[in-house]
Amino acid sequence: MKTALVLAAGGVAGSIEAGAMHEVLQKITPDFIIGSSIGSLNAALYASGNSTEELMNFWANASRRQLLPINPEIFYKFHKASSIFSNRGVHSMLKKNLKVTTFEECHTPIYVSATELRTGKEQYFHSGALIPALLASTAIPPILPPYKIGSTVYLDGGLTNYIGTQKALELGAKRIIVINARYSDEKINIHNLIDLSHHSYSMLKYQALKRELELCNGVQLIEIHSKLGPHVNLISFKNSEELIKEGRKVARAALKHHG
Repeated sequence: MKTALVLAAGGVAGSIEAGAMHEVLQKITPDFIIGSSIGSLNAALYASGNSTEELMNFWANASRRQLLPINPEIFYKFHKASSIFSNRGVHSMLKKNLKVTTFEECHTPIYVSATELRTGKEQYFHSGALIPALLASTAIPPILPPYKIGSTVYLDGGLTNYIGTQKALELGAKRIIVINARYSDEKINIHNLIDLSHHSYSMLKYQALKRELELCNGVQLIEIHSKLGPHVNLISFKNSEELIKEGRKVARAALKHHG
């Protein structure tokens, strides 16, 4: 049975995905992996040769200062700055932790989504250099800057493909495993631009989730969901170890439910 592992977008959901991947990949070997935004990073880190233990350790030790340094443009361009944070941190992390440099070298095929800035069209990368595709897939406004590949400027893949189940179906998957951190519907306290961006993105994700899962009639769908409460910030890594444990717990429950 052709199996797709689909890793959703969602900031610190990367920690939950890593924990869930550890449980899933001990039992199921996917034919390919689809990643959007933070999910694309996990897909590439794993498929390039990192174990799930290494992946969990990476997220347990991640910090905002390391991954998301302030973009100096905001000090002299102000509202005309391309983003709040620079993508230098993500770039450095990828150079350090990826064990191969191209899609073709990955031990499991991966598909990474991004969104064309000018047209809003989805784009999946499956060949060539990994790092440019990953920087495009994680370019979420206003947190990280748009990323140019060739003559095309890209934004975060989660804007058009929050999960990626439609791509899995197009590739012939008959079993789709979706790992997704679904944000809580509890009262949201919005104090600043980051909170507002977080809440807006969560609303987009919820609607995208409903639309994408409706497409999966006729295939075996294993949904691994976790509700992140409003105390978990989109770009804070303070709770990473707790979120990794949560990911492992919900994955074990989902796998048990599906036998």
